[in-house]
Amino acid sequence: MVPWEEYSRLWSEVVKGIPLYARLYMVLVAPFTAGIFEEIIWRWFGIESLSRYYSVNKAVIIQAIAFGLWHGLSLHAVATMIIGLIYGLVYARRRKLLIISSSHIVTDIVGFYLSFFASA
Repeated sequence: MVPWEEYSRLWSEVVKGIPLYARLYMVLVAPFTAGIFEEIIWRWFGIESLSRYYSVNKAVIIQAIAFGLWHGLSLHAVATMIIGLIYGLVYARRRKLLIISSSHIVTDIVGFYLSFFASA
């Protein structure tokens, strides 16, 4: 396994090769599109559709797994699966997207900023 310091150095090199406009897009635009549309697709549409065939709890779990896999096969997928489970449970209880969409947007802004600017 690659030590954390080596991974951080490698990531810094990768980020230096990404144009500024692309990094700004990832912090200023992408969080809004993902935070709104992923919540509509995965939480609202996913849970509502799946709960026609399964219990709400099973629907939440299935959409969380699908949401994680949507983000690829990596450690990031595991994290997004957990987030999808939490957001799914909140949606199943409240049936409102505003809170989880807002949370998703803020999480992405912070995460993308740390990934693309703090490490550069």
